[in-house]
Amino acid sequence: MSCMYEDVRMTQALIVFGNQTADEIVSAAEEVCGDQFDAIRKFVFHEQTGSDPEFYNFVQSHSNLSYIIGLTDVRLKPKAQAFADGLSMTPVTIIHPTAYIAPSATIGNGVFVAPQAVISVNVNVDDHSIIHIHSSVGHDCKIGKFCAVLPGARISGNVSLGKSVMVGSGAFIFQGVTIGHRAQVDALTYVRHDVAEKQVVSCRTRGGSNKT
Repeated sequence: MSCMYEDVRMTQALIVFGNQTADEIVSAAEEVCGDQFDAIRKFVFHEQTGSDPEFYNFVQSHSNLSYIIGLTDVRLKPKAQAFADGLSMTPVTIIHPTAYIAPSATIGNGVFVAPQAVISVNVNVDDHSIIHIHSSVGHDCKIGKFCAVLPGARISGNVSLGKSVMVGSGAFIFQGVTIGHRAQVDALTYVRHDVAEKQVVSCRTRGGSNKT
């Protein structure tokens, strides 16, 4: 299925939390499953979202709400999930029809797989992660919860991303590498060794030489 959630009959509205990436998710949702929602709406998530009158009125006007987190800021993703779950919203997984996902891959709840992304055999993508446009995930990879794999990134086989990892646009991760929780791989960076938890790896450090 391209748009997955628990009960189509009980769903009336979809909220996409985020900003620019959220716009892309709204567009994909309208194309994939727009006829299954009464409304699809983006809201920028912040600490005061719950007290925003526009958000409050939208929530009150729909008895059943689903959500997807369109944030690439991995620090905000858990907060957005906790906020949505507190309002009894149901997470939705959206897979664009031009993406390729191997039948043996496992896709979690609240995941967005963007246009022309590729997810290979035996891959596991955990909840609330984003596999963005033109990116690819190789065989037997594990993508942790709340991760963001940005446009054009290439992840080779048997790679493991911990929780809340961001892989920048055009980055390349060599096969078998493990990336620790909350680590960040900068855009265009080539990673060939394991990355420690919370470490930032960039091709622009140390005079432009990437030592990872």
